Amino acid sequence: MERIPLLWQEEKVGEMTVETVGLYTCFSCSCCLPEEGFWHVWLVGEKEELRLGLLEPAGKCAVLKRRLSVRNWAKVGTLRYARLRCTGGNETDWHSASQLPFCTPWLRRELGGRTDLLVRKSPEQLWIAVPYETAKPFPLTQLFCLSRILRIQGREYVVFSFDGTEKPCMPEEKYAKN
Repeated sequence: MERIPLLWQEEKVGEMTVETVGLYTCFSCSCCLPEEGFWHVWLVGEKEELRLGLLEPAGKCAVLKRRLSVRNWAKVGTLRYARLRCTGGNETDWHSASQLPFCTPWLRRELGGRTDLLVRKSPEQLWIAVPYETAKPFPLTQLFCLSRILRIQGREYVVFSFDGTEKPCMPEEKYAKN
């Protein structure tokens, strides 16, 4: 049985046990969550990351037990650690964007001049919410498939997610849920 650290914001908040049994690997962890929300555990390996699953409440802590075939998670490579990521939040997590938090020229060009954007940040992610109106063109059409429409503060927004290098992220992997 192997033990790997469970991290949140680069700090260890628990451990995950990893045990291979035949063609399957059993993953198990328990930790106290840093704040309310829906928390996923991600496996971080030498090659890539893989979302393992959603932590379930268990008293004052949260737990995750998952069994995967070795084939299903082998693409990660050698495991380095597991990471917590919050995919939930509340409306107070969103803030008006007085300045665009982007360096990438095409994002500045596409969203420049807008005063109605909302932003939400985590150590690994940046979410931008653009008001959604059916009578107007869809914002950032190039990223249509990487967006999610959410109701925030009583209004519909198109939400886009970006990693630390301003690369768009798939919504089913990393998105802000209201």
